Amino acid sequence: MVCLKVKKFDIRNLGTDGTVIAEKLITEVNPVELSPLWEKTPSFRKVRFRMACSDTDLFVYFEVSEPSVKAEFRKDGDPVWNDSCVELFIQSGVDRDKYHNFEFNAIGACLSGFGAGRKERKALSPELYRKILRFPGLETESFKETEMKKPWNLMIDIPFSVMGGAEACSEKKLRGNIYKCGNGMKSPHYMSWSPVLTDSPDFHCPEFFGTFEFPVLKFKD
Repeated sequence: MVCLKVKKFDIRNLGTDGTVIAEKLITEVNPVELSPLWEKTPSFRKVRFRMACSDTDLFVYFEVSEPSVKAEFRKDGDPVWNDSCVELFIQSGVDRDKYHNFEFNAIGACLSGFGAGRKERKALSPELYRKILRFPGLETESFKETEMKKPWNLMIDIPFSVMGGAEACSEKKLRGNIYKCGNGMKSPHYMSWSPVLTDSPDFHCPEFFGTFEFPVLKFKD
């Protein structure tokens, strides 16, 4: 099983500038690559992520290189898995039988839920959606599938309060996974950090989650 130790940042002097925090992630955190799933031909995509946290927030920076990009959905709660989509699934620190899914397309539209499995998920409230900050490197207007010659990036900032509070994550080993997909693209694809050993595409498989190891947090959220 793969394991990732989450580095802690002191962001008191950084404010809420996503660009500054993203640069800190790029310079201080080693990237982790995703691997293709269920593909019969060699993948032309390269996806890397960097993860860190503060006492109040979890940060994930994605860098994606792929032949084409699609971002047709703009609203939170939309089926962004049909676009160029990166995803974080993470176990609840409060109820270990349940997990959060945070799914984002290339312009930052988010789909999120909480539950024990694919069929038992409760959607995030509009209030909690607003707490999740997204900093896309691309434009924020929607666009159809387009050839892309350079990588795109996305930095997300999820307050621990959205996941039950920093206390629920402090010094915890929470199981989870990082994914990339594009179900509705001309070339559907699936990638992950922790391998998913099913016969057909399915990201809602906690039995194949890896582990995120969190440092001591000071419960300020």
